Amino acid sequence: MTAWSDQPFPRIVGYATVSGQKREISPGAGESRVIYEIDGHPGWLAKLYKSHLTLSNGRLDQLIGLPDRLSQAERALVDTTTSWPVARILDAGRTVGVVLPLAPSGYSGFLSRGGRQTTTRETFTVDLLCQSADWQRSRGLPVPSAAERRAASLRIARVGALFEGADIVYGDWSYANALWNPANNEIYVIDVDSGEFGSRPWVETPGWEDPQVPARRPMDSTTDRYRVGLLVARVLTGERDLAKLPVALSRLERGDPAAGVLIAMTNGQRPTSTRPRISELVAALTVDQAGTAATPSAPSPTTDGAHVMGWQPTSRQRAGSAAARPRTTDQPSTPRATPTAPRKPTHPTPSAPSPPSAPSPRPASRRPPARQPSPAQSSASWDDFVATLLGLFAIFVVTALVIAGIYFVVHH
Repeated sequence: MTAWSDQPFPRIVGYATVSGQKREISPGAGESRVIYEIDGHPGWLAKLYKSHLTLSNGRLDQLIGLPDRLSQAERALVDTTTSWPVARILDAGRTVGVVLPLAPSGYSGFLSRGGRQTTTRETFTVDLLCQSADWQRSRGLPVPSAAERRAASLRIARVGALFEGADIVYGDWSYANALWNPANNEIYVIDVDSGEFGSRPWVETPGWEDPQVPARRPMDSTTDRYRVGLLVARVLTGERDLAKLPVALSRLERGDPAAGVLIAMTNGQRPTSTRPRISELVAALTVDQAGTAATPSAPSPTTDGAHVMGWQPTSRQRAGSAAARPRTTDQPSTPRATPTAPRKPTHPTPSAPSPPSAPSPRPASRRPPARQPSPAQSSASWDDFVATLLGLFAIFVVTALVIAGIYFVVHH
């Protein structure tokens, strides 16, 4: 495996040094006119740009040298999970391309169709991971468990968080630009050389458009948050339909903080400035059963019919009246670590509604004691009752005597 840390090239290399082609990898797409493995340098690619592009030497040099300033753990992530540019190719004083590491062999292979293996080697993009279990079996792929989907999602999020932390706007998150190794569930992000610092021109990626960013408007890190959230949600659930994603996320393990963060990241009506950072998604995906990870920001306290917090469909995100169940596999999912302590979510999270339960009694120490009359109180009450009766009888007798006296006087 080749990687940024193992580069055999100076930061600026002459085209003559890398012009020999061992084999063509791609005839060109997007910004490139050709990508090939360099003859005499196995595992290293030359990516030559289309001649009409306006390139910034300063941007490329800054990007190439950035891993020098990263921590050891971040540099390891660069080496194992990205095709990070290592050198700028110069021809007649003009930048014509970059040198990149080749993705390891596990990210390509042969798929099956109609029960027979094809003879053409294909690149394994993350698109294969965001498919149903039946589709994956039909192509001869292993069906990933829920734990494996989460691990792949975490790798994508970590790369996204590294970009955001370095103020790199990648802008091109999609099925095509992240590779998946079905054998070990690793992820490999390509086209890193297209990233720009602070903001970058709009990139057209059908199915991944940020509802808050009009076409042709420059993109910033908030757009990356939306697109990373969308990609991770699709990897985590296997649900490709944008309108059904909130329902699929709500059916993750109860109390899973990742669901709430992803809903907030992909909410088409949420102001872009309030979208959770990608590092918050990393924290949510790494929270253990005891809930010891950093606390991500809470989504807005609105709910939809799927009992998911913070998601509201826009004209481009209609939830529909009947949500389909998420695709499932026929084999049991590999469980994550199972310590005895239950998961304690670190922030408000979506969950399925619980059935109503009887109200629990208040603790005895706080419940007002029942009033029990003492013997003295009982005796006093009886005496008062008797005294009242005697008083009424005396009034009756006096009244009778007065009436009798009046009668006697009148008639005699």
